[in-house]
Amino acid sequence: MSSDLEENNIIEKKGWKTWGAAGGIAGALWVALKFAGKWLLLLGKPLLTFLKVSKFAGTFISMIATIAIYAMVYGWKFAIGLVLLIAIHEMGHVMGARAVGMPTSMPMFIPFVGAFVQMKRESRSPVEEYVLATGGPLFGILAGIACLALYGLTDWMLWMVLANVSFTINLFNLIPFGSLDGGRMTSTLGKWPWIVGAIVFGLFTAVTMNPMMLLFFLLGMMQVVRAFRNPDALAAVQATGSMRWIYGGVYLLMVTLCGWLTAYSHQQLPPVWNYQLL
Repeated sequence: MSSDLEENNIIEKKGWKTWGAAGGIAGALWVALKFAGKWLLLLGKPLLTFLKVSKFAGTFISMIATIAIYAMVYGWKFAIGLVLLIAIHEMGHVMGARAVGMPTSMPMFIPFVGAFVQMKRESRSPVEEYVLATGGPLFGILAGIACLALYGLTDWMLWMVLANVSFTINLFNLIPFGSLDGGRMTSTLGKWPWIVGAIVFGLFTAVTMNPMMLLFFLLGMMQVVRAFRNPDALAAVQATGSMRWIYGGVYLLMVTLCGWLTAYSHQQLPPVWNYQLL
């Protein structure tokens, strides 16, 4: 009988200790939430006001949403790095557009597609078209080189992976086809580079069997057909004289550099890695 009472007392004491610990944790969480809530009220209202009155609201919201979706697949470190690389690329277009006086929107992000900057009007000269198109891959290549430098300083494989991703994305964008950056850059040289781009993009689409790539290929082919049917389709952005050689030379230099950096960074990657463990 006495042993049963002792066991009951021990169980009751353990139960009270457990409930006491749980109560202490709950109390601490309540205090933390109250503290965090005050700061959210203090900081949240100005942030929401800023987003309402600014043109950055769509960019900020779509950027955070894209990071969150990528983080579920690749982990938060790679997700943040990837979205920042895309943002740098798009800001290159924004800066290029501003340099030639073209109004644009701020970047909008679409998960697993990328991002885009909306032009408020069509290019009116080859300079506008070329500078606008070149800004994205130029900033993107520089961002990849910065990742290479950070890898050299830290030996953290995440930087090498991000460098390779940046170079690969920008090399793809330099394909001379449709609305890709390479397509817009080479539109200043005429319609014939688009034939090369159509072949390259078509092969890429056939290999990947990606429905989104097929859609982009069909849209790009519509632009190619329009350019060949209408001789004046690209007239406003056609470069002449020595500018054709300059534009063509810069384009080939960027393709060569980005291609070499893509191959180099790919060779530095381990045979197998996990995005979540970077």
